[in-house]
Amino acid sequence: MARDEKERRDNPREERKEKPKTHLGFAGAVGSVERKSGVSHEAAERIIGYGKAHASAAAKRANPRLKKTGGRGR
Repeated sequence: MARDEKERRDNPREERKEKPKTHLGFAGAVGSVERKSGVSHEAAERIIGYGKAHASAAAKRANPRLKKTGGRGR
């Protein structure tokens, strides 16, 4: 057995690190805010929308989809 295989077997989190991370998406983020903050669905949408509209230039470079937010022209 190769050393890498043994280390991977000994550390079960190693397999999780290899999976690509994907974002929850807008609906998933809204649901997360609802659960964690205990606010209504509409309020959670506003919270996520506010953060999206006020994203920094660095965040927009990392995730160009943030530029597709209406409401506030920045």
